[in-house]
Amino acid sequence: MIEILRPTPNGLKILKEPEEKTWLNVFVPDDQDILILADLLKIPKDEFLSFKENILSLQDLDEIPIIEKEKKYTFIIIRTPQKEKDVYTTIPIGIFLSKDYLITISFKKNEIVEKIKTRKIYFKKIDFFLRFLLLATRTYLNYLKDISKQIDYLEEKLEKHQRNEEITSLLDLQKSLVYFSTSLRNNDILFERMSHMHIFTYSESNEVLLDTLIDENQQAIDMSLIYTNIITETIHIMSSVISNNANRVIKTLTIITVIISVPMIISSFYGMNVNLPLSQNPFAFWLILLICIILSIVLWLALRWRKLY
Repeated sequence: MIEILRPTPNGLKILKEPEEKTWLNVFVPDDQDILILADLLKIPKDEFLSFKENILSLQDLDEIPIIEKEKKYTFIIIRTPQKEKDVYTTIPIGIFLSKDYLITISFKKNEIVEKIKTRKIYFKKIDFFLRFLLLATRTYLNYLKDISKQIDYLEEKLEKHQRNEEITSLLDLQKSLVYFSTSLRNNDILFERMSHMHIFTYSESNEVLLDTLIDENQQAIDMSLIYTNIITETIHIMSSVISNNANRVIKTLTIITVIISVPMIISSFYGMNVNLPLSQNPFAFWLILLICIILSIVLWLALRWRKLY
């Protein structure tokens, strides 16, 4: 599906036919869509296969950011953040920059595309492209702040109760941070390459946008690293706490077993069918019970004195 769009200060305009200096948003392109795009970009027949492969490479959700300069276009892949049912991940989006068009292509619904559609801005191809990248980077930052709040919330719950649910949630957040960190670092390499290309720095405003983009992307990388370390340390501490609690429970049960063993041994002797001291005494039960209690208390005090409990 191909959308022909033109952002304006008054909002997004939807066009029926491609015009110069327009944005074409392509979602899950089929063979017919690819042929239409090749015709618009005037792709030579001997380059069509490479052009098609570039587009189809976006089907791989693990595709890494790249930038390729061709005769008719510049092809760029970046990774953008995505939130699906409280799970944070990243997906690739392809961008073709030609003389007349800016084309975005994705095989999965992209949040950044939907967000930038709502922006009321004057459409200038490179300026729009850099703003698109900046919006993606700021979305990373916003999601990282959300992750930080979730980490704080889970830490508070873990301080009260060490349950598997909270540990599992922290591990899920850690996995999301790995996705973010990897994608941000790959994007950073791409942005550094762009900073040395005249097409992105020919005007002062574009150069400022690119510098801001690189700075905020680096900030996002640093934040993802910090939050990853926080989660790692939190899980390590919680593992130590859980292990310590388990050791305390085992120690308590062992002490109880030792203390109870004294009356159990005495009771087992008096369960035999032989003559034993006090066996003919009418108060034997109470005397033996008293002896068991006294010995248990003495044993407990001895363990406390030796600081074993």
